[in-house]
Amino acid sequence: MIDVETIKEWWRVFVGDGNMVEVRILGKFQYSGYFKSLDNLIKEIKPYAEMDNEQIYFTLNEINADCYGRQQCEKMVKSPKTTTTDTDVVRRKTVLIDFDPVRATGVNASEAEFELAHKKAQTVFKYLREQGFNAPVIAVSGNGWHLQYFIEDCPNNDDNTETIKR
Repeated sequence: MIDVETIKEWWRVFVGDGNMVEVRILGKFQYSGYFKSLDNLIKEIKPYAEMDNEQIYFTLNEINADCYGRQQCEKMVKSPKTTTTDTDVVRRKTVLIDFDPVRATGVNASEAEFELAHKKAQTVFKYLREQGFNAPVIAVSGNGWHLQYFIEDCPNNDDNTETIKR
């Protein structure tokens, strides 16, 4: 089921009016759509909400405006020719720290593994707070946890990529 109010809040926090996002749905097939319209995005993802084992993702950072000219402009396309790659990222707006337990592909985290990932996320959160970082967006990622920090204008180049990795 699609929670429209949650999607509207996500759009406000992560995308913003006038900006573009790629949404991907992964599962048995891959679907992709580029959206500047929240209403179109909601309309296009509704049919996928009840599918088994489908997961919906979105781009975290600003992507090249030319991507909007791809076949999946304002609509979801099954098995698109092209989707967003690292080279399409123009600028970073966020840094995502992902806490997932190490496990075999296709195997969900146990409750104990999920809790260990939570504890590690809490430890890193506390450390970064002590270093002066602002509060992140905290989310459950399915098998683990995400801390997502908003950052100032950060062009996507080799130096900034290396800094973020470190």
